[in-house]
Amino acid sequence: MSAWIRNLLVLLAMQLLLLAFLQFSGAPEANKQASLLALDASSVTGLAVRDAEGNEASVALKEGKWQLPSGLPVSADKVTELLDKLTSLSLSWPVATSAATHERFEVADDKYQRRLTLTGDSSASLLFGTSPGHQQIHARGASDDVYAVKLATYEMSAKTDDWLDKNLLQASGDITAVNWGSGVSLQKSPGGWLSGGSAASAEGADSALARLAQLQVLGVLDAAPTAAPTEAKEILVSDGDGDYRLSYWERAPKNDHVVMSTRYPGEAFRVSNYVAEQLTPAAAELMAPQLPEVDLSDVLPADPAS
Repeated sequence: MSAWIRNLLVLLAMQLLLLAFLQFSGAPEANKQASLLALDASSVTGLAVRDAEGNEASVALKEGKWQLPSGLPVSADKVTELLDKLTSLSLSWPVATSAATHERFEVADDKYQRRLTLTGDSSASLLFGTSPGHQQIHARGASDDVYAVKLATYEMSAKTDDWLDKNLLQASGDITAVNWGSGVSLQKSPGGWLSGGSAASAEGADSALARLAQLQVLGVLDAAPTAAPTEAKEILVSDGDGDYRLSYWERAPKNDHVVMSTRYPGEAFRVSNYVAEQLTPAAAELMAPQLPEVDLSDVLPADPAS
């Protein structure tokens, strides 16, 4: 056997030994880092996010429902989706393993883009920083290792409004009656909708009710007034949970509207002008179409006595 063939075989054997070493000695360490989050998603009962500007938002699970500190409901799907992503993140080899790199990737304790703290049976804190590519972000857990993971900062907002359930002012269950004032109302009857005691337009009623059933807010007003102003419009609604009142008015300098609901006393919400301006229908919208009068004098037989 020539010397160069023997050298190739030796080199191949060394490569196989190196591969075996990496396979068996490196696997346990990789398994230890199988997840950034050493928590079961189902055990998490609190979540707090802080960004580089100092904004902070937190939510907590109380009586089986995710809530803001104020008690307002949170979009449960948003929380669940984030927790599911965190607990199923696929980690490859770390992009850095030294604490000296944390500031560069913006995952240092004092320099980060997001700090996410989870609480429950135990607690965990994760830091998220720069983005190496689309839908990717650098992340660090308790160790010095930095990973590139499939996640985005917008999924971890530090703004309270981004966690709020935007549907919280929608009617609950079937609406049975609505009174917009000024003689504009709807009342459900066995034969259909009534408006002012007369049969209402089915199409008009469905449209007006849909705008209440699909009402969405933009966010919470920072400083809620103690009561609605005198110029506010009011809507009285009866639904599956009983009766409630909506009061809304324009906030001209801010180019939006404010809505208050008796179901959330002490709170006020922002809605777009477009949504608010559609809440109260015109009386004509609810009127059933009238059959046109037909002149039958030309088709009826003449009176014999005439």
